[in-house]
Amino acid sequence: MVALAAVAAACGGTGGGGGQKGNPADQFFLSNGSNRGSLVVNVNPNEVDANKSDRLGVVATLSDATGAPVPGVTIQFTADIDDIRFIGSNFFTEDGPIDSIGFATTDANGNADIIAVAGSTPTATGGFLGTGVIFAQAPPAFFLAAGISVTLTDVGFIDSDVLAVIPSEVTLVEPSIGSVVFFNLIGGTPPYILKNEASGAGVATLSQHCVPGCTENGGGLCIGSPCQTDGDCNIDGSPLPEDVCIGAIKRCLASCEGSNCGGSRCDTDADCNDGSPTPANVCKDSGQSVVYTVLGDNFSGTDTFIVEDSAAEAITVSVTFEFTCGNGTRRGGEQCDLTDGLDEVSCTELGFFGGILTCSDECEFDVQNCLTEEPAPPMAPLQF
Repeated sequence: MVALAAVAAACGGTGGGGGQKGNPADQFFLSNGSNRGSLVVNVNPNEVDANKSDRLGVVATLSDATGAPVPGVTIQFTADIDDIRFIGSNFFTEDGPIDSIGFATTDANGNADIIAVAGSTPTATGGFLGTGVIFAQAPPAFFLAAGISVTLTDVGFIDSDVLAVIPSEVTLVEPSIGSVVFFNLIGGTPPYILKNEASGAGVATLSQHCVPGCTENGGGLCIGSPCQTDGDCNIDGSPLPEDVCIGAIKRCLASCEGSNCGGSRCDTDADCNDGSPTPANVCKDSGQSVVYTVLGDNFSGTDTFIVEDSAAEAITVSVTFEFTCGNGTRRGGEQCDLTDGLDEVSCTELGFFGGILTCSDECEFDVQNCLTEEPAPPMAPLQF
């Protein structure tokens, strides 16, 4: 007798959620009621973003009644939800491959691996696509099949063939100088370039390039120049200041051992393994990013820059600055805020003939108490 166990796990991508450990109760169904076998089904995670970028790594393990692996057996994979496709080894017909059916052969450990992708069809942002089942089917002689449930949601469809920037717009409220915002670049035809990337409000820098805060290296300005490490951005190759070379996006693979590893952002393997350096090679580059650095606090409104790929596809990204009127700190386009700013300007400096300058509820100078006419000179005292 043999048992077929199917294990699904999320691999990398642009989302995917966190890992989930532990085995559920045995779930199994048999193609032949006279056969005996246990089909243990796990999923990590049990909910994924269907954006054509997140992937499910499916592993079907075939073993006999004694628990010994059975190698060299072809397993068929299918799904009952249209949005799941299999890549790698697909079913071929005279009309071409059918990617809703996949095949993989068990190795010496009895494992048959295949990758499934969620999100073959775009839907509205935030839409719920439903819960489907991925099936693993052994050849008919084994009378064994297993199913694993996967919930698909849509957080904004990403087509890897189309250039996209996530997010494409962002609002910053009371941003401080030096604060940064990251944007992820998806799809299109790399390499990417930036246009209109610098303004008085901020500067956008493509990953693997130096950002504001670096020092001069070799006598040239480093901002925007290519880099691999912070030493590439600093004088004499110094590692200081840190974090001035923005690298590619890295995300954890499903084979990591962390409590929230599947698809989460990482810098080293330890980030994927709850601090442990093992297993190794689970933190992988999975894309490029743009970092936007705030340079000034006197700008109010929307700043934009453009991301363009080598196929001339372009995305305009907007960064809107908003400042709170009434908090007592004059920033952005505010002329004043409560009393802040009134010590620097007077009615006379604004062209009036004196008076008392105040600040309005809209953080603009209120000149209603400024004098529009020159006051009459004081009368001379009467002489007796």
